Amino acid sequence: MISTLWPHQVAAADAVDAELARGVRSTLVVHATGTGKTTTGTEIVLRRRPQGRALWLAHREELVRQGAARMRAHGLTVGIEMADEHAGEVERLDVVAGTVQTLAGDRRRERFAADAFATVIVDEAHHAPARTYRTILDHFPHARVVGITATPDRGDKVAMARAFESVAHVYAIRDAIRDGYLCPVRQRAIHVEGLDLSRVRTTAGDLNEGDLEAVLLDPDLLQAVAGAIVDAAGSRKTMIFGVTVAHAHALAAALNGYEPESARACDGGTETEIRRSTLASFAAGKFRRLVNCALWTEGFDEPSIECVAVVRPTKSRALYTQMVGRGTRIHPGKRDLLILDFQGNAGRHSLACPIDILGGADVDPAVKAKASRAMAERPGLDVLTAIEQATRELAEERRRRMLDLASYRAVDVDPFELVDATLGVVAADDGTSYEANLAYLKRHAPGLQADRIKPTQAAQLAATLRQRAADGRATFAQVRCLQRAGLPYEVDRATASEAIDALAANGWKPTEELRARLAQFAEILGMGEGERCGRGGCDGKILAAASPESCTCFLGNPPCSACTTTILECSDCGWSATDRA
Repeated sequence: MISTLWPHQVAAADAVDAELARGVRSTLVVHATGTGKTTTGTEIVLRRRPQGRALWLAHREELVRQGAARMRAHGLTVGIEMADEHAGEVERLDVVAGTVQTLAGDRRRERFAADAFATVIVDEAHHAPARTYRTILDHFPHARVVGITATPDRGDKVAMARAFESVAHVYAIRDAIRDGYLCPVRQRAIHVEGLDLSRVRTTAGDLNEGDLEAVLLDPDLLQAVAGAIVDAAGSRKTMIFGVTVAHAHALAAALNGYEPESARACDGGTETEIRRSTLASFAAGKFRRLVNCALWTEGFDEPSIECVAVVRPTKSRALYTQMVGRGTRIHPGKRDLLILDFQGNAGRHSLACPIDILGGADVDPAVKAKASRAMAERPGLDVLTAIEQATRELAEERRRRMLDLASYRAVDVDPFELVDATLGVVAADDGTSYEANLAYLKRHAPGLQADRIKPTQAAQLAATLRQRAADGRATFAQVRCLQRAGLPYEVDRATASEAIDALAANGWKPTEELRARLAQFAEILGMGEGERCGRGGCDGKILAAASPESCTCFLGNPPCSACTTTILECSDCGWSATDRA
């Protein structure tokens, strides 16, 4: 086993062990780019070594060689099965590392028996639902399959469930930044006059490359983009993503027009040796700007990259994540990653941006807009901090709006009718003065119009609220808030407060889990010792009474040990309930 693993790598390997132990044949590990996915895969291979040989499967030569080198560094014997290279005598190997393109061929694949491998590691596993991968995996029906990827969401919407039965472990980019394994990310939105995407069509879920190329190859636009990169990136080592081969080379030429010999371009047609020497020169700092077209979105590690320029607008969160991931690694002297996000008239298109990858796939549009404004106003603000601040500020704004709305609507409702229908009325004649009751109601029933309440009503309302306070039940304001959300409200004060906090955190949208838990507790509070059970016609009696003060973690997950005490049970059918379980 590897002795220098990071905590999330250990957790992932443990989770894979657990999934395979429970009988799952294939499972997925989702870890952000730059968090050591290759090392995590190597650890899984080492742990599974007693079960038999492993196959390391990837779709690019660089990924195959990177995986093989890492496994050899940890004492594993590895053979390469790729193009003109053959793994040799398989019986002597711990691992065969090969490309999908080679093993998809019948003759190369059938060199290996169906039981040749106990484990298959699929690198960049978001490609695994493709037919070529399925052909290979089906050839080894006894092998357990572990996929590793940073971007499980596919542009073509093909379900990952076709290839993997479960997700064993997730470690997102925002978690890695918080934990210090990736660097902070800053965004600079660059608005380019003349960048008009409104007429670009959508093909297979993303912007049509031909249409996009026609827009981006405009000479004036090329000069504007190149000048913006030179000004904004400065001396930072910069990776630039273009849309097509022609665009990548044209952009490199435009950059060199501003600063000669500062930029080079590579694409899939560039010879392998030239690509390698270009990358080596880039890593050594011999030039500052490397332009590519869909070449280094995967399997490329250069931690010294300090700036990523996305001159390839996309609707794909997965593709945007891959591009940004080229620059998120930690490196000595590197403060952060600067993302240059080129914007113009997007028309009907919803384009991916850094907030989408750090805020999650379902980031609130209001959070996105607020965070974008904050970063525009404060250029030094990193993306994750902007998202967190925007989320907190919006939650507070929505909470205040909800309270204001509750106060406003209460004016148009008969307050006596409201309390009578919702809370029940306690008969009261304790001699408290009308003025004292009104003062109590103003403090404890916000939104009621005191001048519309008659003396008898005021006495009954005040007595009702005093009795609820003595019993520890939800306050008038808490009941109104839960009622408007369509949630059960006959719960204790602490539970109501926790429920409202959960409601606010979810944008005031009630979840089914919250509704079910509140309903369960409301039911328990409403039952008493000696009452008829009634479940499924049962005539048994309830043997204990509810006691709502025993615990304060009703909404917790998992519940604390105090929540396991049974406080109600039926004498006949065996039904039981806990106070907050």
